Amino acid sequence: MACLAAGSASAQTAEPKALGLTSAAPLMRWDPAVRFGRLPNGLRYAVQHTDTPKGAVSLRLGVAVGSYDEADDELGAAHLVEHLAFEATRSFGDNQAALTFAPIRMAFGPDRNAQSDLGQTVYQLDLPTPDPLMLAAAGRWLRDVADGLAFTEVGVGRQRAAMAAERGGRASLLAQLREQVSAFEDGGLRSAARPILGRAEGDANLTPARLKAFYDRWYRPANAVVVITGDLPLDEMEKQVRAAFGDWSAGAAATRATPAPVPAGKGLEVLARSAPGTSAVARICRIAPPDPEAAPPPARLRTLLTREVWRAILQRRLNVLATRADAPFSQTNVSTDVRPDSLKTCIAIAPAKGGEVGATRLVQTEFQRFVAEGPSGREIDLALEQLRAIIRGAIGGAPKSTVQAGEILQRAMDSMPQLAPREGLRAFDILLEDLQEPAVQAQFARDWAGRGPLVTVVGPDAVAEPAIRAAMDAPLPARPPPKAAAAAAGDAGPRPSDEQARLARAEQLLRDGKAKDARGAFDDLIRRDPRDVAALAGRGRAQVALGKIDAALKDYATALAVQPDSGLVLNARGNLYVAMNKAELAVPDFDKALGANPDDDVVLYNRGLALKQMGRHDAALRDFNHVLRLTPNDPLTLTGKADAYRQLGDLLLAREFYDAALAADPNSAVAFKGRGEVREGLGDAAGGAADKARARSLDPSVGGG
Repeated sequence: MACLAAGSASAQTAEPKALGLTSAAPLMRWDPAVRFGRLPNGLRYAVQHTDTPKGAVSLRLGVAVGSYDEADDELGAAHLVEHLAFEATRSFGDNQAALTFAPIRMAFGPDRNAQSDLGQTVYQLDLPTPDPLMLAAAGRWLRDVADGLAFTEVGVGRQRAAMAAERGGRASLLAQLREQVSAFEDGGLRSAARPILGRAEGDANLTPARLKAFYDRWYRPANAVVVITGDLPLDEMEKQVRAAFGDWSAGAAATRATPAPVPAGKGLEVLARSAPGTSAVARICRIAPPDPEAAPPPARLRTLLTREVWRAILQRRLNVLATRADAPFSQTNVSTDVRPDSLKTCIAIAPAKGGEVGATRLVQTEFQRFVAEGPSGREIDLALEQLRAIIRGAIGGAPKSTVQAGEILQRAMDSMPQLAPREGLRAFDILLEDLQEPAVQAQFARDWAGRGPLVTVVGPDAVAEPAIRAAMDAPLPARPPPKAAAAAAGDAGPRPSDEQARLARAEQLLRDGKAKDARGAFDDLIRRDPRDVAALAGRGRAQVALGKIDAALKDYATALAVQPDSGLVLNARGNLYVAMNKAELAVPDFDKALGANPDDDVVLYNRGLALKQMGRHDAALRDFNHVLRLTPNDPLTLTGKADAYRQLGDLLLAREFYDAALAADPNSAVAFKGRGEVREGLGDAAGGAADKARARSLDPSVGGG
């Protein structure tokens, strides 16, 4: 998602050859506002101009090495090397770097910092000014980080002590519990045996000589990326990169260890721990093999996005469970952790007091349903809508140099494309345009595989492991049969033939425009049976036709008290809310109606109209697309889709769908009017006037404007 949302809006270009990637240019069109390059020594770099904030410049050096790459006698080396960058270097003695940047108020932490993890180490400098002297000093410091660190006994000893203090600050009861949980969940993995801060018993191994050897193996131009963003011309920033790093001696970096297979599991494993003063947390995890790194960027991106889809669907289901009055948990979170040797997927649960077993069982039940039934097409549409909205939300606004520098560096380190946001939307739509239930279910099955399930329960009170096992092993409860569900909802079964005739007569009166007579006919049915949902819904629609809005809402509320999931009533009330310009009240009714019948094209269309009224045009497009899959070439839906594209400013797509609507219904005044406005927006004044004139001739009430 970050890959698709990063970047600045700009024109299109093919991917830069400098990065040596092989993705298909027509799909992955890189952001031309970012200039990429590669020096003769193998160093990759990227520069981008941004004047947010004005005059600021951000520099980043990323090196593809982390704790995962440490040998058994080097634990903590990657992090300790990072510390030494702020100790002393070839050009900056003890504390000299801090004094150099003090005049421009560059503070350690927010403006000068570094961080390391399993697979990479990143150094950052954020200058508030493009002053040439300060910029040159920043370049010298980053170059010193690359090949000019000082490995003295005094400096290494000081930073070993600092790292030990850092570990000590995390030696709380909670930290100890986290260690136990990590050993349980990740035992046997190289990534788990390589803590970023190393281990106290291994500090003596981190001698200056051993650290220098580690540094020389990994800190190589071909293993690094430099990024500069800020308020300078591209040529000037590129010149800074070449001046600082052009003579960095080339040489092959060490090769990352090939991941060992994920250790075989034993099926269900349970760990329960109690500690006074802690909050209750439960987790259900699986450890699967890592994603193949050799896959081309489009394939990798489709995998990541499909993973986001199933996660969003499962999270939505669990969020619904959490709203139940008797829910034994307050919230859940579905997460994935991508590591060099594994993919860890977890569902974290925050149980209510004493609800650990019940919470685990309820989540497991929903999870079992997801495994057995898979996602529905409707759920996939909702997830795609949610993800697309995140990408669209990134469009517009100038990128801040500090944020942009980090995002560009991360894309380059991951060998993934840097796209402008609109290109991200385009790639998202192309990659997932054919996404169907089997593909989502297959990705879920691939992710929820390997070792496990691993269930952890930690909290203030002791929980028996057998109780957790029983909760996880319980069979999936059967869903109630349709007739039982209908009876529970207040449906008394088939109507007698005379009542069917009475209802049909009342509905016909309403269709004939005889609202007052229809209301009387519905009154008669309700006197016979005050719980007659269809009659209450019909009388509500008659009240609307007579302008009795409050009475209509009362009838709908009475009907829903009898049958809360009645699609007929929910759709009718939703339509009334839309007519009242209260779409925010309509959408929940349509949502609930679709929960019982996700493929109800009438409700889908009506919800699309409500979402369009709220300005949520992306979401409306999802509903209209769903309708068109069910009823292709429906002119009303094609017109609604065209309207949404027009509101989003995509006039070319809007015209295309107005044309399709008019092909399906040549007498649609609304489509003619909409196309007329689009043609005017595209500079075709004569064509726009002709379409609007045609709209007025067909229906004067919609053809003006």
